[in-house]
Amino acid sequence: MTSVPITRPHHFHGGGGHRGWPQDHLDALADLCVAGLKATEAAAELNRRFGTCYTKDAVVGVAIRRGFHWKRSKGPYKQRRDDRRERAHELRAAGHRPGPKLVPQQPRSLLDPGKIPVAQRRQLFELRDTQCRFPYGDPGTPSFFCCGGDGADMSIGIPYCRMHLAIAYNPRR
Repeated sequence: MTSVPITRPHHFHGGGGHRGWPQDHLDALADLCVAGLKATEAAAELNRRFGTCYTKDAVVGVAIRRGFHWKRSKGPYKQRRDDRRERAHELRAAGHRPGPKLVPQQPRSLLDPGKIPVAQRRQLFELRDTQCRFPYGDPGTPSFFCCGGDGADMSIGIPYCRMHLAIAYNPRR
């Protein structure tokens, strides 16, 4: 069995940073950074131009060590955010004042602890598998209790009675 030596490109030194990058590759990378290409795009362009196999990580590493800086372009998220800020500024300049933000609330009667009969209320350790575990109050206080109503079925993963299921699993409108 004869072994064939593996030949590597002249710029490959395996994990040695940029010392294996020829100057024309470094110059091209600097130009690509200034042009605002992303690291993946810069790696692809270098590989296309020079027939290399540079990865995005290699490009980022060399760029950082050489002090190259990418010209930051605004991504779609930042652009939308800036557009919203600009629109809000225009509205304020025109005298428009936003009203209070309205947060949809559940009807108070469904969450009112007074609606749960005292005889039905349970502490968490008192609950059976068929009793509702919907919490009322702060768990660290003595006034904390669970609904305790019938209708839950922990054997199939239903922790609440019908009324509290409607509150807990209310789909977004």
